[in-house]
Amino acid sequence: TGYRLASSGGGGTGEGADTLLVDDAHALDDAYSEANREAALRWWSGTMSSRLNSKTTGARIIIGQRVHEADLIGKLVAEGGWTYLCLPAEYVPTRTFSSPLGWKDPRTEAGELLWPERFPKSAQDQIKTETNAYTYSSQQQQAPQPDSGGMFSRGRFRYFREEGGYFFLPLEDKTERRYGLGNLTLGQTFDTAIKTD
Repeated sequence: TGYRLASSGGGGTGEGADTLLVDDAHALDDAYSEANREAALRWWSGTMSSRLNSKTTGARIIIGQRVHEADLIGKLVAEGGWTYLCLPAEYVPTRTFSSPLGWKDPRTEAGELLWPERFPKSAQDQIKTETNAYTYSSQQQQAPQPDSGGMFSRGRFRYFREEGGYFFLPLEDKTERRYGLGNLTLGQTFDTAIKTD
């Protein structure tokens, strides 16, 4: 009583659908290209978003791994009005998602694996060593922003200790280097694109 049309882009032009399913709107190789990300967003807003036969009974489903903060999923989640179901490979208690149908991620412990029978800890650890923190966080954790920091990794920050008018910087060999006030320069950095929510 129906049919399915599969398209890799332009083949769906002029067609309508009762259920619209998009799988991986962004190619992984395009993640760092703003022009390619924008092309996928234009494809969605200009071609696919209006292809439902009925706005009241139709469904739009987008499946994919996150590739960038500004990818299609990120854009739609920011706009609101979507149910967002996210299943990271390693469970993150502060990012628990459930569906309107009542299904909820059954995991409860931080770091608990999504599918340990197929991807045990040894496999996840290997993926971590073969990719960088940003890629792992995007593809495996569905958060294109690693908890440890993206451009500025928390693990690379060092903190001064102040004592007796001097500042002491801890070194990797567990010793400290002492600096007088005249040897220090104060700097500030600002992220002008910071969000308030």
